[in-house]
Amino acid sequence: MLFYLADFIMYVSKPIVALSIALTGSLLVGALPDHRTFPRDTHRQLRRGEEFTGDGTYYSPSVGTGACGWDNSDSEKVVALNAPQFGEGNPNSNSNCGKMVNIKGPKGEVQAKIVDKCPVCKSGDLDMSPGAFDEIADEADGRVSITWSFAS
Repeated sequence: MLFYLADFIMYVSKPIVALSIALTGSLLVGALPDHRTFPRDTHRQLRRGEEFTGDGTYYSPSVGTGACGWDNSDSEKVVALNAPQFGEGNPNSNSNCGKMVNIKGPKGEVQAKIVDKCPVCKSGDLDMSPGAFDEIADEADGRVSITWSFAS
């Protein structure tokens, strides 16, 4: 009798284990993102004339291609827009790419073009090429307070 009970348990448990694995697998697959579609940009539309405050830093855009898909030199007046304002989605088709911004810093003002995304910058921050940063501050300062807006 004990032998038949053990066979019965083995016989019944196999479909239950298989069903558990199937359900777990379908739950995991359902939780994965669909890579066949691209999410829409989630950033809000930024308006001309709206002024933003944040930190200004500098980086070397000549190291590689920026998020907008362009190659730029350190001497060009270009910026990387902070990630929260740049938004998500395909960066090559981001509506902020190519827009001009007016930046005010401790030493002066400069107009620069958005060509990249700064993933570590917080909302309001801009990471600038040396060509742009040198117009508003000294590189020795490293990080300065700035205000900026989209050019009209």
